[in-house]
Amino acid sequence: MQLSVLQHLFLLLYDSDGGKYLDFAAGIAVNVLGHGHPEIKKVMHEAIDNVWHVSNLYHIPEQQKLAKKLCDISFADKVFFCNSGAEAVEGAIKTSRKYHFEKGDKDRTDIITFKNAFHGRTLATLAAGANPKHTEGFGPLPSGFENIELSQQQLEEKISNKTAAVLIEPIQGEGGIRLTPKEDLQMIRDLTSKHGDEDITLENKQSYIQQMLQYMNHDSDDDVLEDDEKEEAR
Repeated sequence: MQLSVLQHLFLLLYDSDGGKYLDFAAGIAVNVLGHGHPEIKKVMHEAIDNVWHVSNLYHIPEQQKLAKKLCDISFADKVFFCNSGAEAVEGAIKTSRKYHFEKGDKDRTDIITFKNAFHGRTLATLAAGANPKHTEGFGPLPSGFENIELSQQQLEEKISNKTAAVLIEPIQGEGGIRLTPKEDLQMIRDLTSKHGDEDITLENKQSYIQQMLQYMNHDSDDDVLEDDEKEEAR
């Protein structure tokens, strides 16, 4: 779509030809703040007049407050902030493999993923998504990913003592806004627990944080949860 946006007002966008649009894209579901809201502008101006950026080698009070709030409304005890969704997924993949390595299970490195998912555009997350449209021309891709249909039978066939984690989007975005039934999420948790309680369920989300945390309020006991602008690890 050839659209050159010149002006905005809250949820409205205006292009160079005078066309007016309601912004339902929201930066592909990562920027849902609208445009130019006075309260948000006020807070942003207050931030600009304060410290702009410091290394996370130091304590950052605002980041600590956000981390506490995320923990309060989720299962997590700790939060790791990073720069993008792909980095959050990569961090979760590394967390799962490192976990098994430290326990002495050095062969437990495989990650099971599901069809129609999107996990990012780094080489590893492209390999996890296994979508030919996204991977063509970028090979060889990192190994260690098994991409299957979401079914109990296929998961039972593929999960093994070499499985480090199961990576899933409860709500697929690239796959067409498809919700994974909570029964399937619980099934995945039950199967990973059955295979030693060491398989970490990674749940990747590409949508609004609060909405997703509410959706994720199911009975399964997740180990790692990532979001577009964060990774939370228990």
